[in-house]
Amino acid sequence: MESDHNLGFGEVPDHVSGTKRISVSEGSSGNSDTVIKKPRLSMKLNDDDQEEERVLKLEIDLNASTMEEEEEEEEEEEENGVGKCNQIGLGFDLNKPPVRELIDISSDDEKVDKMLGKESIVSLDLRLGINDEDDGGNSVGVERRSYSREEKGKAKVDDFFSLSLASQIPQVDVKQDIELGEARESSNGLKLLAAVTLEYHAENLKRERAFRIRRIREFEQKYHPKDDSWNAKLQNLSGSFSAELKAVIDRNRNTTQRGQELIEWSARSPEFQPRRVPSLLDLSLNVLSKNPDAISSFEDVPDWLRRRLVNLLCDVHKMDIHMLELLFGGSPTEIRVSNCSWMTEKQLVDVLKKSDLQNLRVLQLDSCGQCSFDDIICNSLALSPNSLACLGILSLRAAARLSDHTLKHLLASAPLLQSINLGQSSLLTCDGIKILADSLKTNLKELYIDQCPGIDAMRSLSSMMKFEHLEVLSVAEISTVNDEFVTHITRACGRTLKELNLAGCVMLTNGSLQAIGNFCSVLCSLNISNLHYVTDLGLCYLADGCRSLESLNITRDDFSDVVVAAFLETSGRSLKELSLNHVRKVSFNSAFALAKFSRKLVSLDLSWCRQVTDEALGFITDNCSSLKLLKIFGCTQITDTFVLGRANSQVHVVGRDSVSVLDHVKMLEPVEVLLHYSPLETPALPHNDGM
Repeated sequence: MESDHNLGFGEVPDHVSGTKRISVSEGSSGNSDTVIKKPRLSMKLNDDDQEEERVLKLEIDLNASTMEEEEEEEEEEEENGVGKCNQIGLGFDLNKPPVRELIDISSDDEKVDKMLGKESIVSLDLRLGINDEDDGGNSVGVERRSYSREEKGKAKVDDFFSLSLASQIPQVDVKQDIELGEARESSNGLKLLAAVTLEYHAENLKRERAFRIRRIREFEQKYHPKDDSWNAKLQNLSGSFSAELKAVIDRNRNTTQRGQELIEWSARSPEFQPRRVPSLLDLSLNVLSKNPDAISSFEDVPDWLRRRLVNLLCDVHKMDIHMLELLFGGSPTEIRVSNCSWMTEKQLVDVLKKSDLQNLRVLQLDSCGQCSFDDIICNSLALSPNSLACLGILSLRAAARLSDHTLKHLLASAPLLQSINLGQSSLLTCDGIKILADSLKTNLKELYIDQCPGIDAMRSLSSMMKFEHLEVLSVAEISTVNDEFVTHITRACGRTLKELNLAGCVMLTNGSLQAIGNFCSVLCSLNISNLHYVTDLGLCYLADGCRSLESLNITRDDFSDVVVAAFLETSGRSLKELSLNHVRKVSFNSAFALAKFSRKLVSLDLSWCRQVTDEALGFITDNCSSLKLLKIFGCTQITDTFVLGRANSQVHVVGRDSVSVLDHVKMLEPVEVLLHYSPLETPALPHNDGM
């Protein structure tokens, strides 16, 4: 066979002196001698017969049934000794002189033709087991003819060519040749067809994405337009620091072009820096975390040391029921387990039945998704009212099976709760917030309900406004939090509010930051990361009102270098933790302000701030003597000039090369953390057995 796309149907007798070949073209077939540059149809039945005009229909059904010969022809052939076995359903006789028939089909899809090329044609040579040469070895000539536009589509149904075989060919080995033809076709033609299909769908996907992006931008411009006129609105800022803020912004604008000249830093010659030697306590805790079964008791072990060991066990997934029984043993005052995903409901119930929780002040059982607290709290943990009279801090974060109804029994047994963390509780709704407000409106100081999809912020607003001494509020990633919610909650609780987490509340705009600046004068920690509708004007509102911020997270917010620098100069002197992650416009002005006015910084995150250079980082680290942790993930422009040439060797640089991240994740956590901003007020313990 000459072509790579042949489907043979067995051998034919030697007396056959001709061939009949059908070639279907829809692309390029390689080096096949049957490639036809232009679609045309030609046929020759024999030397004496006249050419017949036939119409070719592009939609060819390969599974169509064979054409039946007319009864008169069949009778004549039977009389002449010729049976149906020598006939093929395409309408020619194998006993007659050979015929070569070429059928070329070009694609109607303009896009496919464009991708394949104007002259590209796929030739599928469907040779029905018939030789191309006669008995003498000479090729039979092919006479071709093109049909006019008027002639197409007017033939009778009987004139259509079918590509399927008649079922009456007993002497032809059809199965073997079909398998061979399919294998050859899949190796070439199908590969090209798959490539064309993938490219076609890729173009469609690209158009769909562009359409969605355009629709999203139209929606944003209509309902949440960005306020780029902040420059004019700066004139309306009120407060005692407005004149100072505007003066700093004007000065920074004038020095933007020569901002790099403000930073003077030169790398020191790299000196030998000895490796950090771990303390004996760290070495001991690492050994214990690898051998938790060897621990037999926590008696006389202080709470802070228990916490460090348990956190280390949770990090390396070594926490088990043996360690949990040791924590609940005796009469503990503090139990903190940050990962209870391994714990089953039966294990927790068995431990609670054996424990004495009379003196328990802190209980943390996070990520206990396997436990149904509807049964545990009612039957094991909160057996009677005031049974947890000393409990002041409760964390059941990611308790997937905690419902609103269960909170009633829990709060009845722990009436003095001052901090509760119910984040990531999928079953918690507005009714649960109402129960909390009715029971703890005078005691609760810290409320964490972030990432709770069942809570409607506006429906819960009236309940949250009842808290009289609320200091910490986390409503991160609750989609219903909007400017109205923030305005009302800050007006009601702003005089006591010290920490506010609004990360991922995508509906917030500059109006929320204005309300925070107006009502939260004692705010110490603020997280406004991933807010896409806040601009420089919002940051100016914060700088004008929040003068005592110690922690600020503005990750992925679209703030300019000039306004960030002005904020740091006017309101950043008390900052200890600052995250500018993905604030891409941060450059020399912000670096200079950090080095000169934020010298209390302990942790700084400049990841993905690609305009910050070696000189800027060196200038910051040399001037911020309190800096201990610097994150520079994604800052590929930072070189060894800074890493090896910085003077402040106590700064741990994380995010470059293969530096271990886990060694520095928790290095800044304080040793003793109960409530963040107030002492934990609980009744005097009935007995203190050295705990």
